[in-house]
Amino acid sequence: MKNWHCLNKKELRKKFISLRNGLDEVYVAQSSAEISKRVQSLQVYQDAKTVMIYISYRNEVSTVDLIKSALSAGKRVCVPAVTNIDKAEMEAFEISTIGDADETVLGICQPNPKTALKISKAEIDLTIIPGIVFDERGFRIGYGKGFFDRRLKGMNKSRVIGLAYDFQIIKEILVDACDEAVGGIVSQTRILKL
Repeated sequence: MKNWHCLNKKELRKKFISLRNGLDEVYVAQSSAEISKRVQSLQVYQDAKTVMIYISYRNEVSTVDLIKSALSAGKRVCVPAVTNIDKAEMEAFEISTIGDADETVLGICQPNPKTALKISKAEIDLTIIPGIVFDERGFRIGYGKGFFDRRLKGMNKSRVIGLAYDFQIIKEILVDACDEAVGGIVSQTRILKL
């Protein structure tokens, strides 16, 4: 294991984006399928009637199959959509197919907030989010805008799961007062409940 703890957030973000960008399609597909299977085995997922799942971007853990499986299982599925870029605000909007996310903001597919049905935090039983790197305490580094940290503020962390490849989970990252932890992390070989 490398000594990642000596790097600041900016350095970690750059290093782990580079590592993730270097992944081949087979690794992404196989790892994402295993992670999806592990998520579906969790009781919190099985019990959830409404789930918020991010739509994967570039080489993030792919969520397309997980979204399709959740919809097939009769779950109500919503995905995050940016509603105010300047204030780094996002809300959750219901989709009935992956094709409902037909708008692109910051390069990421999302539903149109003007036409899609907004789902309140209180209605969501499970929130599944991405990260560039996570630590074993559940803290994460994203792209640095704070969208998910703002979204997670005040939420029940036992109902928030981050998805990561094994190499994206490190011992500890430096955190700021505004950083919010997830309640669990699922990778292709581990389920960390925090």
